Amino acid sequence: MYAHFGTISEIRERGHKDYMYVHFGTISEIRERGHKDYMYAHLGTISEIRERGNKDYMYAHFGTISEIRERGHKDYMYAHFGTISEIRERGHKDYMYAHFGTISEIRERGHKDYMYAHFGTISEIRERGHKDYSHAHC
Repeated sequence: MYAHFGTISEIRERGHKDYMYVHFGTISEIRERGHKDYMYAHLGTISEIRERGNKDYMYAHFGTISEIRERGHKDYMYAHFGTISEIRERGHKDYMYAHFGTISEIRERGHKDYMYAHFGTISEIRERGHKDYSHAHC
């Protein structure tokens, strides 16, 4: 968590009490937008999700368990990236590589770490008027 947002004290200084607030703002800000919790903020109300035939967060992302299994995926990671052997065939050793490529590929793009890989360099983020990860999102 610190890698994403800084220390707990730094997050609190920015007025964020936890991970959810950093993503979406305060509870009151989320409620003003009509969102009751993290899942609703992503996917809509329970009734909206059910109308789309999705029973929970995972189903909303990937479909039903049977649909995921038909695609040969056993768990969340496989659902994202394929089987371990498929990931390794693409030269990816872990989650970060699966997202961004090898360290050398990330560095070639001028990215030093996870945040840079998402948003660009600090200077690029600042040019867009974002001061930190939370600003970059919201």
